Amino acid sequence: MTTAWELTEPSATPALLDLASYLALEESAARGGMPLALPLSHPTAYERTLEAELRQRYGAEPEDLEAFALVR
Repeated sequence: MTTAWELTEPSATPALLDLASYLALEESAARGGMPLALPLSHPTAYERTLEAELRQRYGAEPEDLEAFALVR
């Protein structure tokens, strides 16, 4: 018998939607509970902070996957 799980193509979409929802909730809380439209149209303050920390720590842009693949 084939299960629904076996018929589903692997996808990162659910995880990305979860992450976007989490970031929106964090941003809303930081703004005193202000409602935000989804999808977010700009990086949140938290995302900008994380990206700055990654640049400082690893000396590469967060989008540079090849640079991060070499990190040990």
